Amino acid sequence: MPKPFLRRCLFYYVEFPEKATLKQIIQSHFKTDITRVSEPAIQKFGELRELRSWQKIPGTSEFLDWLRMLERDQQGNQSTAEALADTPTANLPHLETLVKTQQDHDVLSKTRIPD
Repeated sequence: MPKPFLRRCLFYYVEFPEKATLKQIIQSHFKTDITRVSEPAIQKFGELRELRSWQKIPGTSEFLDWLRMLERDQQGNQSTAEALADTPTANLPHLETLVKTQQDHDVLSKTRIPD
């Protein structure tokens, strides 16, 4: 981005929420209780965020988008909480909702384990 633009921008670092806070955020966005798929999704998302290869680490907004996709799959009986918990991190469904850069996409694609 151009330097004149960046001089007019404010930068805030917002710490990623703890698990309890993340659950509250989920409840406020989904207007329901935590579903069965939420628990393994929170766990798997934590594992994904710990990967050192991220150029841009996915945040809360990306997590909520990913969770919406997982919830939709669960309603269509395409995935279950147990299946999500047992899936290797690189093979989780809808990882494209978490990726912000081409480099991150390429890294995740290379780590995918064939079925």
